[in-house]
Amino acid sequence: MRTSLLLALALTGCATMGGHHANLVGPPKTDRCAAQPSNAKRDCADAMDTALRVVKKLSVDDQVCIDGEHELADDSRECQVRAFVEGVAPNAVELEIRSAPPDSKYTIDSEWWYDEHALAEVQLRALGYTLPDDAKP
Repeated sequence: MRTSLLLALALTGCATMGGHHANLVGPPKTDRCAAQPSNAKRDCADAMDTALRVVKKLSVDDQVCIDGEHELADDSRECQVRAFVEGVAPNAVELEIRSAPPDSKYTIDSEWWYDEHALAEVQLRALGYTLPDDAKP
């Protein structure tokens, strides 16, 4: 709890630096893998470990797909919400949206700080590990 609070305070400070306000996406409230059928839990946990390794290796100017339907590293034109890494911090990644459909919650040039687990969740969702309340971005 204390670590989460410190991360939130640190991100809030980072999110308001330079007069810019970024959106914050904190750690997931629900364990996506625990919510999967029993025969998929182990595969989901393995996929989460892989996704976290991918997220932890991101660096400035890397491009990611965060539409939840394509894997993070998908560079196809089918990706609806594309972002570039603008910054990294312990346990968090700052993204700038570069493309998004008009009906998306994302707007072009908006900035988002993602907790590493939240960004890994995007990858899991793209792999088909869904939750009942998953909504399109």
